[in-house]
Amino acid sequence: MKEGGCPIYRENAAETLASLRHIALNILRSETSKKASIRRKQKMVSMNSAYLKKVINAGLA
Repeated sequence: MKEGGCPIYRENAAETLASLRHIALNILRSETSKKASIRRKQKMVSMNSAYLKKVINAGLA
């Protein structure tokens, strides 16, 4: 997720963003309808809103 390119310096913002990234990765891992790498799933989610909905629903289930 290229954490090095996102400098965060306010209070506990770095820990908060790390937690959000961890949650996002767990949601992507929970979606199993397509067999693809996490990086590939990130790309597919960014280009396809229907797949984004599917991933979010898988994460909430």
